[in-house]
Amino acid sequence: YLLRTVNCPSVIVEAGFLTNFREAKLMMDPDFQKEIGEACCHAVCDFLKVPYKKTTIFVTLY
Repeated sequence: YLLRTVNCPSVIVEAGFLTNFREAKLMMDPDFQKEIGEACCHAVCDFLKVPYKKTTIFVTLY
């Protein structure tokens, strides 16, 4: 439903399942969060056919 109701390229990222203890613990790990974020950035750059530029600036939003 979510991907059919938008008029632009979209993706749902599922980094794991909260019902799985090991995956839930991973998703709470800041290093894992950065790794998933970087993988998502790579995927978007690949889709747009633009070079990926790694930065080391991370901001905590909460």
